[in-house]
Amino acid sequence: MAQRGLTSSVFAIVVLGFFLTQISSSAFLPAMLVVARDFNQTAHSIQFTLSVFFMGYGVGQFIWGSLSDGFGRKPVYAIAFLIYIVAGCFISVAHASLVFFLAYAVFGFAAACFTSVGNATIRDA
Repeated sequence: MAQRGLTSSVFAIVVLGFFLTQISSSAFLPAMLVVARDFNQTAHSIQFTLSVFFMGYGVGQFIWGSLSDGFGRKPVYAIAFLIYIVAGCFISVAHASLVFFLAYAVFGFAAACFTSVGNATIRDA
């Protein structure tokens, strides 16, 4: 007999995903001036990072939901988590602002999966 409802491990993964989405967009804020100095940019140009994050996040909302409906929640969640980790590594080692912006857009794109697929997972339970 199939188990209905949200198991504790699935619930923990969904909560972790929601947490990662929130921290992805706000943990960077205190370091913004340091990043601006390191990239020899103005603070205003580095603030564009949040816009780039949410552009990737907005696009990801459409794509991840469709992919999870077609391929299942678990594999899509795993792929998004892998993309999230790789984008985070690129962000941490970026030596140019363009690489930083592109990686942050991919970071937002992957973080969108945690919200859209997480909500669908909770609704399915």
